[in-house]
Amino acid sequence: MIAALLSLAAAPTAPTVEEVRHLPPEQAGKLALAAYRHAPISEVRPLPRGLLVPGMTELEMIEHGAPFARRGCLRQRWIVAFRGDPAGSEIAQRLDSARPHPQVALRENGCAIANYVGVNHGVEPATALVELARVQAWRSGRRAPRYRCFDQTTSGMCAGPSGPARELARLRPWMVSREVDGFSVWFGQPGGMVTILRYRPDDPATASVERRIPAPS
Repeated sequence: MIAALLSLAAAPTAPTVEEVRHLPPEQAGKLALAAYRHAPISEVRPLPRGLLVPGMTELEMIEHGAPFARRGCLRQRWIVAFRGDPAGSEIAQRLDSARPHPQVALRENGCAIANYVGVNHGVEPATALVELARVQAWRSGRRAPRYRCFDQTTSGMCAGPSGPARELARLRPWMVSREVDGFSVWFGQPGGMVTILRYRPDDPATASVERRIPAPS
């Protein structure tokens, strides 16, 4: 019993959100992610409160990207949560958890400035990279499929046969997800108007492009 109490007294105190915020990104990552394997952190930024419960704050920590597979880059995007008294000050909230979310990119101009895309649950990063390369080829006009177009907005994307291809070439992808019988790649900005490309790798001649405004979170 005495040994257990001494061990508890010697345990390090979890850092507060204020302590982490005041450090440079790499040092903030070392402090907040000390219990996890991680690459050096290059960026730390607050996340919108959204649906967080009172007494909770989240920070986003972005790793330096590193070469991955034959022509890709990989990094983790960490969501670091701090929790405290709902009626107390935010600066006193202490580290509660950290969750990694993988991101991949095609290694075109180096991993430091690559355009990273999130990898949703159920998709391995290596698989996401293969699909990202496939979609990038379509966006550049190589063996592009015939697009079925669906538009729930007034953007006019489906007004002409070249509309879907033009929009996919203009927008940046931000998420690769698995569908029941294939994959989907999400374009645009998270939280804004969404353009979704859906396709089956075993039927690359056709794909669908849907545009809609997401439901409020």
